Amino acid sequence: MMTRKLIVTVACSVVLSRAIAGPIVLGERGEDLRADDLAAVLTSVAPDGRVWLVSVGEAWVLSPPNLTALVYLDPENSTPELRCGRAIWLDQERLSEGSSRYEWKRRGAVVRWAQVAVEGKRFGSKLSKPGKLDRPFIVQGDVSDADVVSLVRLVRTSPSRPNRQSENPDGTWTIEEIIESVDGTNPVSEVIEKASCFFTVTTERRPGAGQIIEVARDGGNWQIVSVAEWVV
Repeated sequence: MMTRKLIVTVACSVVLSRAIAGPIVLGERGEDLRADDLAAVLTSVAPDGRVWLVSVGEAWVLSPPNLTALVYLDPENSTPELRCGRAIWLDQERLSEGSSRYEWKRRGAVVRWAQVAVEGKRFGSKLSKPGKLDRPFIVQGDVSDADVVSLVRLVRTSPSRPNRQSENPDGTWTIEEIIESVDGTNPVSEVIEKASCFFTVTTERRPGAGQIIEVARDGGNWQIVSVAEWVV
């Protein structure tokens, strides 16, 4: 009697799991987000996907209730050095003038976020609370994944803007010493494409303050164009 063996092939895929249950809440006002607020935020974005992270801030120009929430949905693409996905802004808005009651309203369109691993480390299969340097940030414009990683890693090296050299009419040269250094210990909060070879990278030293770094592509290299402080 012949025995027929049934061979079953099991396809395995690597999926992202969570180190803790439920979305992570952080940010300068994260502790002020009540359970009912979180429930309202999650309900608002439920049609868009599962939430990984909620970063809670404050609209300083408005009187309370003035919390804002940047909701990061689970990554759509993930490699050991880069994660990318979609994010949604929500704001607290009063139901009527003079009322203490409010609702959470979506602001603007869905945006893109990215997260770059710290040099020498790799992302694993678990989604966990990010550290200071590898927290996710917003990406605007047609910025390739490779450029996102390269720009962020450049900023983390704390580069300085090079000195300027100019030739005078008499043939001599003037060298303008420029002391403008990037503080690479500040986390990146935004990368914006201004032109095909020109980008700005915004970092945050504390809520409401940081640096704006202008970077240009010169051949195959990055060139720091300017470094400026920003304060709100």
